Amino acid sequence: MSHSTTHDILKEKGFSYSGSHIVQNLTEEEKDLRVKYCEEMLYTDQILFQTFFSDKMGINLSDAHKHKIWAKDHEVMEIEIPRHDVKINCWGAISFRGATSLHIYKTTLKKDLYQEILEEYRTELDDLYPRGWYFTHDQHKSHLASEKWMQNQGFGRVVFPTYSPDLNLFENLWSAPKIASPKIHLEQRTE
Repeated sequence: MSHSTTHDILKEKGFSYSGSHIVQNLTEEEKDLRVKYCEEMLYTDQILFQTFFSDKMGINLSDAHKHKIWAKDHEVMEIEIPRHDVKINCWGAISFRGATSLHIYKTTLKKDLYQEILEEYRTELDDLYPRGWYFTHDQHKSHLASEKWMQNQGFGRVVFPTYSPDLNLFENLWSAPKIASPKIHLEQRTE
């Protein structure tokens, strides 16, 4: 049976081809921690408006390969695929008052690099909130390994619940650069 026949039969039976939503099964304790986090963010002296939400993202150049693109008048577009894949990592933080610059790096994020990044961008955090701010990050190994150091450096941390990327405001922003970058070389092919 061909792909198109299968598609037609499933569509006729009321199915549609759409995205899925991945759900993490949480324990009762993990659910309680999520609720506690949300309550703390919303009801503790406006902490939500004084918190930096930080996150990191990696993107491979090959991820930008598109199978379908918009073209005019049935033009055929060619997409140049890289010979060697390149991975770029980014770190940044956002808040109610603004965001840090993005830190771009090619290595794996480990404790020492993470601490260097936080030191480098500390001024940007302080400039946005001269009277003090809070900071949150996920449960990445480098983050957990840096918590004692962060405490010694005076980072006012908000403990982020496990399995809760949906509660980090920055998580939703990463999809835009992954869709739009890196630039793909497009050429119009003449027939």
